[in-house]
Amino acid sequence: MVPRGEAAVARRGPRGQGQVPWRVRLEPLKLGVADYSELAPRLRFVVDKKRPGAPLIGTPGNFKRPIPREDAELIINSLKPVSDL
Repeated sequence: MVPRGEAAVARRGPRGQGQVPWRVRLEPLKLGVADYSELAPRLRFVVDKKRPGAPLIGTPGNFKRPIPREDAELIINSLKPVSDL
C-alpha cells in the first residue's frame, strides 16, 4: 500500500503485463451528477460545439490534453447530489 500523496514504482505484473511507473492515490473532491449537454456550450475544452461529445471519446479523453481549471471548476460547481434526482 502506498501512503497518501506519495508515488511508488510498481513491479512488473504477472505474464509481462507491463509496468505502471507511478501510482498515486486519488480522492474525489465532490460526488454528484451534471448534465453534460447543458455544460458543453460553456466548456472551453469543447472546441467543436456541433460535436460536443468528441472530447469524451477514447482513452484518455480530450485527446490527451488536460482540462482547463476553469472548466473543471464549472463542472464541479454544477454537480448535483444523486439524492436530489
